[in-house]
Amino acid sequence: AIGPHRRWEMASLDLDAVKEVRAALGGTVNDVLLAVVAGALRQLLEARGETPPEEIRALIPVSVRGPGSTGELGNRVTAVFCALPVGEADAAERLRKVSREMTSLKESGQAVGALAWTHLGSFAPPAVLAQVARFQSTFRYMNLVVTNIPGPKDPIYLLGRKMLEWYPLVPLAQGQTLGIAIQSYHGKIGIGLLGDGEALRDLPVLARA
Repeated sequence: AIGPHRRWEMASLDLDAVKEVRAALGGTVNDVLLAVVAGALRQLLEARGETPPEEIRALIPVSVRGPGSTGELGNRVTAVFCALPVGEADAAERLRKVSREMTSLKESGQAVGALAWTHLGSFAPPAVLAQVARFQSTFRYMNLVVTNIPGPKDPIYLLGRKMLEWYPLVPLAQGQTLGIAIQSYHGKIGIGLLGDGEALRDLPVLARA
């Protein structure tokens, strides 16, 4: 169980460097970032003197908005469960495993099937509660949330002042001691790390990794 206090760290990556890795080794920008997260989690566990497990399961929000829905109001976002290969010591192989996993999830239709959750408002309250009760058990199969949102390519201004950096945040759910939010902005990738105040005292280790 998580407590009421939080720890916060920020890290940044160069978007062009991430794209160079993608061009050299394959996959997508999102795959590269998930592989970076897997490697950082591995270093965190090793710094604790723990043996990293073969995988850590992450809930990853994904957009299911179709190509013809540009400009429509509202969100069409669901989530998939991805096994991050923290047990893999080789960085390039971690990326290949992440890429295979994400490709498999996309082809399986898991995200499209989960889209039903965005339409629960059309059901009567008892039916919604029954579905949520069954869905809640799936949280046993995830360790953390990792979000990656493409942000503005051009700089944003407020009262003539340019915003220099952008670090997003994903809140913690009960039983989840770490949330990782990633967002690109003007050639940089900002990573916001939110941790439970007690369980993630070593959050700076993750930020450096």
